[in-house]
Amino acid sequence: MRTMKKYLALALALLLCLSALWGCGKKDPQSEDEDQTPQTDETLPEGDPVVTLSDTLECCDGERTLRFIRNEDGSWSWRDDLDFPLDNTYVSQLLTTVSAMQNMETVSIGEDDDEDLGLDDEDKYVSASNEKGETVTWYLGDKDSEGRYYARIAGDENYTVYLAPAELTEQISRSIYDMMLLPQLPAIAPDRIRSITIDIPAGTFRLQQDSEGRWFAGDTNVTQKAEMFIASLAQPTLVSCLDYKPSDGALPLCGLEPYAARVTVSYLNTVDTEQDFVLTAGSARGEYYCVTIGEDPTIYLMDAAAVKPLLAFTQ
Repeated sequence: MRTMKKYLALALALLLCLSALWGCGKKDPQSEDEDQTPQTDETLPEGDPVVTLSDTLECCDGERTLRFIRNEDGSWSWRDDLDFPLDNTYVSQLLTTVSAMQNMETVSIGEDDDEDLGLDDEDKYVSASNEKGETVTWYLGDKDSEGRYYARIAGDENYTVYLAPAELTEQISRSIYDMMLLPQLPAIAPDRIRSITIDIPAGTFRLQQDSEGRWFAGDTNVTQKAEMFIASLAQPTLVSCLDYKPSDGALPLCGLEPYAARVTVSYLNTVDTEQDFVLTAGSARGEYYCVTIGEDPTIYLMDAAAVKPLLAFTQ
């Protein structure tokens, strides 16, 4: 019982620190250089430990592992790649749920029922630790009829079983790509466009507008296609990340090597400086298309309605 109190005190102290930090803050990549199971510090002093910061947060649903680390400015980064543009909103939501785990309801079970609930394994877990290496870990088992995980605290010799918050189930099963802060694309008004160059398998051509507002590709009138494409530039948006820092083999699989079409739009930005917007379109993925933006190698998904006006020039 003394051990149980020790870990509950640690959990409470860690979660209070997590709460104080909230305001600061297809393939799934995995780290290949370390064991997936978190280590719980069994040498913690008796009584309430002094916990000053909560610096790491890690969770696993048995298939996906997410690891986050707190930066000096209070923001959070994906530990497996600190350059990844992580949307801290998702981490804040997870922290809220982890904080709620200190008030989980207990479940009455028989002496040997922990194995029946999946709590005998340690491949699913939520873990938080501070700069001193003090760690609190909840191991997760099966789910109840409402989709909530059964949980136990690592090191609890009494094997008290809890029901985790319902929100945890979805939050720890997200791909890290679903947590990316997507780049904002420029909204280009028709009167700000200076030139449009389109590269397709058949060749390269530049769209030119005559005095009557008609668009031509050489001697061919392409006004209807051009106007549909220009309309799509009014508010282009990305749906999600498909592959961050993709390997060379990913480009052919996404129809980006060779690509279906690439467009370069030269336009005047808000300070009347000319710059280029480059969109490369690949193959379809359901209701979306694989695309890249400028020199960014990341493969994104874009709504088909925004890409089809560009692909119309390949027909």
